[in-house]
Amino acid sequence: MSTIGDYAFFWCDNLRSVALPISVTSIGSSAFSWCEGLTSIIIPNSVTSIADNLFHNCKRLVSVVIPDSVTKIGDEAFSSCGFSSIKIPRSVVSLGVKPFVDCDNLEVIDVLQNPNFVFVKGVLFDKEMTQIILCTSSKSGDYTIPSTVTTIHEGAFHGCVRLTSIIIPNSVTSIGKCAFDSCSGLTSIVIPESVTDIGDYAFDYCYNLKTVSIPKNLEYPSSAFPDGATINRY
Repeated sequence: MSTIGDYAFFWCDNLRSVALPISVTSIGSSAFSWCEGLTSIIIPNSVTSIADNLFHNCKRLVSVVIPDSVTKIGDEAFSSCGFSSIKIPRSVVSLGVKPFVDCDNLEVIDVLQNPNFVFVKGVLFDKEMTQIILCTSSKSGDYTIPSTVTTIHEGAFHGCVRLTSIIIPNSVTSIGKCAFDSCSGLTSIVIPESVTDIGDYAFDYCYNLKTVSIPKNLEYPSSAFPDGATINRY
């Protein structure tokens, strides 16, 4: 057996642990999605990619080791998993959209051996710290985005309900789709003049967001901010 197909173990509630043989080289998307009883898995060194949604909603998955053979982690690959920390090996060069979204217990992303990423105070960046890839949902309080950042990725702050304020510096030019989706602790936000692009649903489900200050000439999608928010042009 060299391939595990898409949805192969989808919703296998009674699956508790998995040790895949070295013969496996490919695991399809959502292969272990919704295996809510899964607590641990051993991925062999023959696997080079973690597929999209591979472990989506494996809420009890607290032990997973990504082997040094993996170069890519796909979109929402570990979404809604239960681990508090995860190590990204030095072999990984590519991370998909929201790879650890809704991992409510996640506090540490270990990239100490990986030259391609930097993890600082709950936030994962590219190595130059020009792109915010994701913020762990356990991060709380006020956060000032570093002035090196130019791009906030799609869904980067999704579900960061414990954040109460965010300061976006004048270095940022792009705010991705759903970038601050469900940040319900935010009450106000200032979009700097440097921003030229705001994605759809950028602040969707930010129910307590009452005031948005935005440059007078910046166009943005109607879905970017929640209904009821006061938009102040400056």
